[in-house]
Amino acid sequence: MANNSILNCETPHLWGVAPWHALVLSILLTMLTGCAIATVKADEHFEESQVKQIVPDLTSRSEVTQAFGIPVAVAKQGMDVSYPPPDIRKVGYRTIPGNVFLDLFTPKHKIRPSHRVYYYYSVELKASSVFACVTVNNSKLVTDELWILIDDQTGLVVDYIFEDRK
Repeated sequence: MANNSILNCETPHLWGVAPWHALVLSILLTMLTGCAIATVKADEHFEESQVKQIVPDLTSRSEVTQAFGIPVAVAKQGMDVSYPPPDIRKVGYRTIPGNVFLDLFTPKHKIRPSHRVYYYYSVELKASSVFACVTVNNSKLVTDELWILIDDQTGLVVDYIFEDRK
């Protein structure tokens, strides 16, 4: 009675290795020399070229929301602002006085009661792992933040601050 099992060591050999040995060896080599690279984006990323299209005293509030969407937070004088902190997980809320965002612009502008700050951020997690007997992980959380000072009376952008942390 003939035994045609792939596990039979009498099956034809390739380079002197039984087919099942080659299969096991290739799986082990893949596991030992594996590599994984991933990028996770929590938000729609905005580019610096997109931000540079904002022109103070010319760009309107509606153009800002068309380009960047609904802000993460809107700050005004005397009111607290609650927003999810810039994080890939979007867990919890941070509450700060609205004046903190407005104070970013005080070196250049006299803040008026009609001023609002629209706050945007995008978060991206770039991670890579190499595991060849020892696991090596390399990850970086990249957060871009955009603060736009808008005059509620005129509906126009007064100024903006963009931090690109790539």
